[in-house]
Amino acid sequence: MTSQLSEIVPKVLLGTLTVIILPTFGWVWSAESRVAALENELSHTQREVSEMRANSTDIRLIQKDIQHINVKLGEIAKLIEGRERP
Repeated sequence: MTSQLSEIVPKVLLGTLTVIILPTFGWVWSAESRVAALENELSHTQREVSEMRANSTDIRLIQKDIQHINVKLGEIAKLIEGRERP
């Protein structure tokens, strides 16, 4: 009886570990793949945000330049109107 028990225990233990460990490895592998994909997406998104910040700064500078040009054009228009009037 002890002999049978000593033969069965390792088999049961091995079977139990196999049932627990193999799915766990699969789950870890799957989770790691998803984490890697999310890290790649985060990196890509961070680069896009950085580029958008730089572009928004450029856009603000261009808007200020356009406002300045409009003011100067208004001044030039007033000078021209003043010269055309006798």
